[in-house]
Amino acid sequence: MKKIMVWTVVITHRHGRNTHVASSEDAAEELVARFCRDWWDEIQPKEPSVAFEARHGRKAMIEHYFDRQNELDGSETADVEQHELELPQ
Repeated sequence: MKKIMVWTVVITHRHGRNTHVASSEDAAEELVARFCRDWWDEIQPKEPSVAFEARHGRKAMIEHYFDRQNELDGSETADVEQHELELPQ
Protein backbone atom coordinates (compact mmCIF):
# COMPACT_ATOMS: atom_id res chain seq x y z
CA MET A 1 0.00 0.00 0.00
CA LYS A 2 1.06 3.51 -0.73
CA LYS A 3 1.22 5.84 2.30
CA ILE A 4 0.54 9.56 2.20
CA MET A 5 0.46 12.27 4.84
CA VAL A 6 -2.49 14.64 5.23
CA TRP A 7 -3.31 17.33 7.77
CA THR A 8 -6.78 17.93 9.13
CA VAL A 9 -7.76 21.43 10.17
CA VAL A 10 -10.77 21.94 12.45
CA ILE A 11 -11.67 25.52 13.31
CA THR A 12 -14.41 25.85 15.91
CA HIS A 13 -16.13 29.23 16.24
CA ARG A 14 -19.40 30.75 17.44
CA HIS A 15 -21.13 29.95 14.13
CA GLY A 16 -20.11 26.30 14.07
CA ARG A 17 -17.11 24.41 12.76
CA ASN A 18 -15.00 24.50 9.60
CA THR A 19 -13.22 21.26 8.66
CA HIS A 20 -10.53 21.03 5.99
CA VAL A 21 -7.91 18.58 4.77
CA ALA A 22 -4.54 19.78 3.49
CA SER A 23 -1.70 18.04 1.69
CA SER A 24 1.08 19.73 3.70
CA GLU A 25 1.64 21.34 7.07
CA ASP A 26 2.22 24.69 5.36
CA ALA A 27 -1.09 24.41 3.48
CA ALA A 28 -2.87 23.55 6.74
CA GLU A 29 -1.37 26.60 8.42
CA GLU A 30 -2.43 28.75 5.48
CA LEU A 31 -6.03 27.53 5.86
CA VAL A 32 -6.01 28.70 9.48
CA ALA A 33 -4.34 31.98 8.48
CA ARG A 34 -7.05 32.65 5.88
CA PHE A 35 -9.73 32.19 8.50
CA CYS A 36 -7.91 34.63 10.79
CA ARG A 37 -7.54 37.19 8.01
CA ASP A 38 -11.24 36.92 7.13
CA TRP A 39 -12.34 37.67 10.71
CA TRP A 40 -9.44 39.93 11.78
CA ASP A 41 -11.57 43.10 11.99
CA GLU A 42 -13.43 41.60 14.95
CA ILE A 43 -10.31 41.56 17.10
CA GLN A 44 -8.20 44.44 15.83
CA PRO A 45 -10.12 46.78 13.49
CA LYS A 46 -7.52 49.56 13.56
CA GLU A 47 -4.69 47.43 12.15
CA PRO A 48 -5.17 45.25 9.05
CA SER A 49 -4.10 41.62 9.35
CA VAL A 50 -1.74 42.11 6.40
CA ALA A 51 0.24 44.75 8.30
CA PHE A 52 0.37 42.66 11.48
CA GLU A 53 1.41 39.56 9.54
CA ALA A 54 4.11 41.46 7.62
CA ARG A 55 5.67 42.64 10.87
CA HIS A 56 5.30 39.49 12.98
CA GLY A 57 4.84 36.56 10.58
CA ARG A 58 2.01 34.19 9.83
CA LYS A 59 2.36 31.99 12.93
CA ALA A 60 2.36 35.02 15.24
CA MET A 61 -0.66 36.47 13.44
CA ILE A 62 -2.59 33.22 13.95
CA GLU A 63 -1.59 33.00 17.61
CA HIS A 64 -2.54 36.65 18.21
CA TYR A 65 -5.90 36.19 16.52
CA PHE A 66 -6.96 33.24 18.67
CA ASP A 67 -5.53 34.74 21.87
CA ARG A 68 -7.42 37.99 21.29
CA GLN A 69 -10.61 36.28 20.11
CA ASN A 70 -10.63 34.14 23.24
CA GLU A 71 -10.12 37.21 25.44
CA LEU A 72 -13.24 38.65 23.82
CA ASP A 73 -15.56 35.64 23.94
CA GLY A 74 -13.57 32.48 24.57
CA SER A 75 -15.12 30.36 21.85
CA GLU A 76 -12.64 29.87 18.99
CA THR A 77 -10.06 27.16 18.47
CA ALA A 78 -8.00 25.79 15.60
CA ASP A 79 -6.71 22.23 15.72
CA VAL A 80 -4.29 20.88 13.13
CA GLU A 81 -3.38 17.20 13.15
CA GLN A 82 -1.14 15.12 10.92
CA HIS A 83 -2.38 11.72 9.67
CA GLU A 84 -0.80 8.94 7.69
CA LEU A 85 -3.17 7.31 5.23
CA GLU A 86 -2.69 4.04 3.41
CA LEU A 87 -4.03 4.01 -0.12
CA PRO A 88 -4.76 0.79 -1.97
CA GLN A 89 -2.73 0.27 -5.09
